[in-house]
Amino acid sequence: MNTSNSTNNLPSPLQNPVLVIDNLHLTDLLRAALLPLKAVCGIYCLTCTVTGAMYIGSAVDLSKRLSEHLVYSDKSNDHLQKALSLYGLGSFKILILEFCEIEVLEDREQFYLD
Repeated sequence: MNTSNSTNNLPSPLQNPVLVIDNLHLTDLLRAALLPLKAVCGIYCLTCTVTGAMYIGSAVDLSKRLSEHLVYSDKSNDHLQKALSLYGLGSFKILILEFCEIEVLEDREQFYLD
C-alpha cells in the first residue's frame, strides 16, 4: 500500500485521494489494504498505470465492491475486466477519492464523473 500522492498527471479533482493502493498483484497486500474498507462508504477510482484509463465508482462497502472488481469479476464492468485481463493487476492502482455518507454517495460519484 502506498500513501504517497504521485497522482499529478490526473485531472485536478483526482489529484488528492484519501488513500492510494498499489501493488494489487500482491494478494496479501491487497487483502490487507481492503480489510479496513469493509462497510465503509465512498468513491473510488481504478486507474491503469499503462494507459491512464480510469474507472470511477461508488460503493456502500468499498472492500466488497473493490473485491468484486478485482477478485470476483462476474459482478464487474466488462471494459474494466478486459483491461485487467490485458494488463494484469500489477498495472492498476486504487485511489480512494473520498469517504462519504450513503445519502450523498450518488451525488459525490457524479461530481467525479463530471
